[in-house]
Amino acid sequence: MLAHRVSLSIIALFCAVVALFCEAGALRAESPGVVSATDSHTSLLAIETRAPANATTVKESPLKATPAPLVKTTLRGIFRTAVMNWLDSSGTRIKTRYGIELDEKSLTASADKPLVIVIHGYNSCPQRMAVFTELVRAAGYPCGTLCYPNDQAIVDSAALLSVELKKLAARFPTRKIALLTHSMGGLVARETIENPETDPGNVSQLIMIAPPSHGTTWAYVGYSADFWECTRGDRCFLDRVYGSLEDGTGEARYDLQPTSAFLKTLNDRPRNSSVHYSMFLGTGTKFSRASMEHAHGVVDRCCEADRFLAIIRPAIDSAMCDLEDAVDIGDGVVSVARGKLDGVDDTTLLGFDHWNVVREPDSDAVTALHREILARLGNNQAAAPVPAESTAAR
Repeated sequence: MLAHRVSLSIIALFCAVVALFCEAGALRAESPGVVSATDSHTSLLAIETRAPANATTVKESPLKATPAPLVKTTLRGIFRTAVMNWLDSSGTRIKTRYGIELDEKSLTASADKPLVIVIHGYNSCPQRMAVFTELVRAAGYPCGTLCYPNDQAIVDSAALLSVELKKLAARFPTRKIALLTHSMGGLVARETIENPETDPGNVSQLIMIAPPSHGTTWAYVGYSADFWECTRGDRCFLDRVYGSLEDGTGEARYDLQPTSAFLKTLNDRPRNSSVHYSMFLGTGTKFSRASMEHAHGVVDRCCEADRFLAIIRPAIDSAMCDLEDAVDIGDGVVSVARGKLDGVDDTTLLGFDHWNVVREPDSDAVTALHREILARLGNNQAAAPVPAESTAAR
């Protein structure tokens, strides 16, 4: 009977979240278009971007929070290592190759253009960033991608990136590097270049798309999707389990929480004075207060129908509150307030959401983003930051 009750509670929470997404989907067609950036980009100083006409100007400073302990991350890391060693006791498991992979043209490209390294985010992979690698290559830039365990602790991913960038520095000593990141990839890049112990010294530009600079409340409910990875693919089941553990066991989820010790340490450091930063934040969330209220209504009805659900209602409400970033001004995962970062004046708001930005351009906002990225790469030089008056909605 208890198991039945627990199952009902899980189903109720699941239904509420599904209702939230469905309501957001119904609003997708009604979402207003986003005004694109200017068509002319002769200089970084000339760039001008307009926010959507119905968007509210965000004036609050980036959010700061008290750090939380990293005990859970440490325990998960120990568990992950122990199980992987047991599964691979014979040394014959198929293993993923992590690191930077360059295309062939990058090896012989002229040194007058930066080498662009594209970095994916949480529970993602280089293949899902293909729209950006194709954009960069089509514009004539040498390009590569970083593959890293996509939900392990961010400091570990940053350590891998640091080692790989130092290898590039040794191989191409005159080549400057531009990092183009999506979501958590921006935190991996910042941990690498802003930590004196890991800074390779050859990065001249960092372009961040939708970075959760101050975390996201989605991290509280964004449990690792590795179980799903164990159920698909043509490898044997234990190989799939090993592969999912290679990716990490959700340690990064704790780093992404707004109260994490990782974010406190990262944001207390100064920006790297040798790197030109650019940031693009989305304002195209498809969620609304109305959709959140609809989801709460589903929970209300479930709790009225079941006494056990009513007892655990506070826990369900707490989980629902963790979705607040979805309905704030932002991209549906990262709110503008949590994305903004002190010391990054070149910050632009566009009407993309966290998901459509990594797909083929299907809106004016994503098309404008691509144009802006190429404009920034075209001005990859030791230039002064964009003055405050030319940035959007500071």
